[in-house]
Amino acid sequence: MSDFAPQALVVPLGLDMFEGDPISGFKLRSLDYLQVGRAISQLGLPTVLTLEGGYAAADLGVNTVNVLEGLGR
Repeated sequence: MSDFAPQALVVPLGLDMFEGDPISGFKLRSLDYLQVGRAISQLGLPTVLTLEGGYAAADLGVNTVNVLEGLGR
């Protein structure tokens, strides 16, 4: 990222990496999304998030909020 020196960041937020997602084999837990948000925040760039996937409907809200909390917004 530092070599590219972006002025902003667009993140296609794939919440289908959640362990409870019915169509993926990933293993992220809800609390892991806090770390995702923190990692994005540490870049210090204006950021836009777009929802690109996530099919565990009952958990989408929790996982989205965790990312936002990790961003510190």
